[in-house]
Amino acid sequence: MFQRFFPDLPALSAFLLRLPMVTCPRCHHVGALKRHGFIRGYVSPDETGSRAWRVYCNPKRGGCGHAPSIRLSSSLYHRCIPTAVLWAFLNAWVDKASLREAWEDAGEPLSIDCARRILRRIRSALSSLRITLSARAPPPPESKGARNPSVQTLLHLRSVFGTEDPIRAYQADVQSPFPLR
Repeated sequence: MFQRFFPDLPALSAFLLRLPMVTCPRCHHVGALKRHGFIRGYVSPDETGSRAWRVYCNPKRGGCGHAPSIRLSSSLYHRCIPTAVLWAFLNAWVDKASLREAWEDAGEPLSIDCARRILRRIRSALSSLRITLSARAPPPPESKGARNPSVQTLLHLRSVFGTEDPIRAYQADVQSPFPLR
């Protein structure tokens, strides 16, 4: 299986070293993958760096030309917010119910509109998120009295993947991005 999310930089570097022995996720050819470059951008609202590493399935080696990306499980697709900050915001929102207070508690310098967009995207992906979580464990009993389905799902996420950084654990376990698109 082609691993897309890695817990830390040494694990990602080890994967890049054995890249020629890895099967392409699209054409299933072994021996065609090679490093292709970086995806650079904001890793936090005030810091730029490498957000992901691009891998290339070389057609000259029998590959398909597909270029998937691999990344640390602490980064989110198309977001400059790390998973720890996003979880701090969502956890505060579950506990406080005030969007503005939760966003300020997370310490994020971006506007409150960013928080509204994040919640809107989580609400639009609730069904897929709930299916993934239910495959791993049943919903916790305390989520039954929650104020809305989004809070119920976040409580379920917390119970399945722990309270430290469940979004990071979700991405590492599911090998799929947290649904914020």
